[in-house]
Amino acid sequence: MLDLGSIIAGITPSLGPASLGLGSFGRVGVERPLLFATLPVALAAVTVLFYSNPGPSAPRGRTRRLMVISRVCIAVLLITASAGPYLVNVDRSAGDPEVHLLVDESASMDIYDTDPEAIADSIEAEGVPVRQTTIASGASSPVGDEVLRGIETGSHVVLLSDARVTSGRSLGSAVDVATEQNVTISGITAEPVRTERLVSVDAPETTTVGAAEVIRVSVGGVGEANAELTVTIDGEQIHRADVTEPTAVELDHTFEESGDHRIKATIDTDGDAGFDRNTVSRRVVDVAAPPKVLYVSRINYPMETYLSRLYDVTRASSVPDRAALEKYHSVVIQDLAADDLGNVAALQSYAADGNGVVVVGGRNAYDRGGYASSPITTMLPVRFQEQKGGDDIVLLVDVSGSAEEQMPRIRGLALDVIGQIGNSSRVGIVAFANRPQVVSEFRSLESDRAQLRATIRRLQAGGGTDIGAGLRGAGELLDGGGEVILISDGVDDSGQVLSAAGELAADDVRVTSVGFGSWRRDARLTNIAGRTGGTYVQPDETSRLQLFFNSETSPANTDSLVIVDQTHFITTDVETETDLTTTNDVNPRRGARSLVTTSEGSPALTSWRFGLGRVVSVTAYADDGSLGGLLRRPDAELTTRSVNWAVGDPRRKQQNVTRVSDTNLGSETRVIYRGPTRPQTTDLRFVQTDSERFEAAITPETVGFNTALGAEYAVEYPAEYGAVGQSSALQAAVDRTGGRLFAPSQTAEIASFTRSAAIRERSVQQPLAWVFLALALVVYLGEVVMRRLRQISWAVPRCSDERRRLISLEIDQSARLSRQSD
Repeated sequence: MLDLGSIIAGITPSLGPASLGLGSFGRVGVERPLLFATLPVALAAVTVLFYSNPGPSAPRGRTRRLMVISRVCIAVLLITASAGPYLVNVDRSAGDPEVHLLVDESASMDIYDTDPEAIADSIEAEGVPVRQTTIASGASSPVGDEVLRGIETGSHVVLLSDARVTSGRSLGSAVDVATEQNVTISGITAEPVRTERLVSVDAPETTTVGAAEVIRVSVGGVGEANAELTVTIDGEQIHRADVTEPTAVELDHTFEESGDHRIKATIDTDGDAGFDRNTVSRRVVDVAAPPKVLYVSRINYPMETYLSRLYDVTRASSVPDRAALEKYHSVVIQDLAADDLGNVAALQSYAADGNGVVVVGGRNAYDRGGYASSPITTMLPVRFQEQKGGDDIVLLVDVSGSAEEQMPRIRGLALDVIGQIGNSSRVGIVAFANRPQVVSEFRSLESDRAQLRATIRRLQAGGGTDIGAGLRGAGELLDGGGEVILISDGVDDSGQVLSAAGELAADDVRVTSVGFGSWRRDARLTNIAGRTGGTYVQPDETSRLQLFFNSETSPANTDSLVIVDQTHFITTDVETETDLTTTNDVNPRRGARSLVTTSEGSPALTSWRFGLGRVVSVTAYADDGSLGGLLRRPDAELTTRSVNWAVGDPRRKQQNVTRVSDTNLGSETRVIYRGPTRPQTTDLRFVQTDSERFEAAITPETVGFNTALGAEYAVEYPAEYGAVGQSSALQAAVDRTGGRLFAPSQTAEIASFTRSAAIRERSVQQPLAWVFLALALVVYLGEVVMRRLRQISWAVPRCSDERRRLISLEIDQSARLSRQSD
């Protein structure tokens, strides 16, 4: 709910009812405070009605004053009733205190020495009953699912778990439901009683011969112990080190031969420092022959030489016909004018059928090469016209119930966002929960920045969450073209958010989403932005907004390209050192992803899906027209990954090929066979899923390196052993539901807290519109009665005077007749 002070301060109230606390009497408010804006119009209408050109029968004097006063009162009462007045009382009732103890007995809890039975007995000894449920055991931890099952409205759930979920729904999903049902989640945390060390390997599933790859090996666990880490590839040692604490190493490696290659990482510990079940980690890397790439250019750029080191490159001066393109995994076009492109229709068909295209700009390409009037523009992730309403920005702020506890941080984040936008822009503010409300119409940042900041500081939270409605409200304020900066945790109750984002994209509106909160839905916020050609920004990366919104200040790193979307395959964990200041004049198209910009904010690398294929636009280049530093490490990684992303699976054009993804013991994986006929085997049951594609499911029963149809895959230890120690998800769940963390010995405190949590508060909202309608009726009837009484009181004496006059006339007439008769 919004504070009534926002109305008094003269701003348009934010979403939802405006309200005012009355202490022990509750809270009064109105659902539609904007209707009070019609009050001056109603008062003016009443005045005009009674004082302009009165007729001979119009009321005068006291009667007119009485009618004006009553009609003003009626207008005020009717408008107040229409605004939806209500009274909220808090109903407090003492429930039956009970602890629902959810016990995690999975293997990852072996490092703790806790006795759930003793904890339950001690809580009951304090007079609070305990209901105990085991939610996980062995090598499976469906903690999120089991917490959902244990939720009862108003209950107190105490979680004895490390909160590490290995199957089912996340703990965050359970917390969403818990907050809606007024459930309090507390946790019991214990100190590990034994040391544990584990190792894991992260490597690409597929790569090509000659490609430089990074293999990441992590040593985790709890406690202190010495361990020897050994990493081998195909049995040959590539790394050995002594480790004493959790650490991670990155190993550069280039595979020189095609085929399946085995990676194995092992830790040997001193003494009892591991379960011997997670001290070996395995991965299989499928190395394919270099993909075939068609390089199309009419200038001898260094990029051809660079690509030839990694791929099987063929040079051409223009795009050939469709049949000639079929053998290539990707087409790379560099600095070619539209008239020189060749068969653009074949290129479009090639990309739409699942192939990749990389279009590199320069002095003869894009806006400088006539692309705007060429058919190629339909397949590019960039456009050439300016976006409509580019200087108008709507700050769309999530003030729903899911954000209520985060409001101080949200206000701070919104203030930070405002600080990143330059003075040349106009900003409007829309707040939303289950519906949108304009908090501030567009104001110039140059003259009204302080007023916008003051408006943000007054925002309050409450209500459901409908991001789609918020997006539509922002679009209505923009009225065609412009920018939206969405500040949200991504939690949405409507399920309409992507369709709403699509509507904005159709209206030429771009959404930049900024996340907040430990439970934020990064994938959803990324999809919202991506649907409109925008970017998702992490809450600690708001300085990147300076690149998008014409800020007069530059970001801190002004001497290199800027990664604006770090969640894409092309940009993940990539660092930049070079800065290409020459660019083609383009903007990201709606639905595309802006990945990299220059230090001045111009698009440098943009990607999107075209049909089943992938297209990358590189629109920054060196002064000589080449890619300059993008062909030197570390920036060259962007170039390599752009082509690799366009290539996709390097084995997709081969026949009779089997691929199996690595998996964990006890977890299902898919065996994918690509060929003209179903593979003949008695061990697996293949189902055709596409043309010349067959799949089968397999659940391995042993750890190690296995094979299926000749393809190798690694079977890792169960996911349950992949992490130990307390997860931060438990603290986040406790914070969000108003619970507490306890030590196993604090059973008296658990009982006391449970008693206090059992006092339930329920807000009861009573509508008051009928009161104001009744008062309006009373005022109207009172006015009618008073006017009638005045008419009667005026008519009686007038009637008496008339009668006396008539009697006098009769006497006079009788006297005249008498004199005449005499």
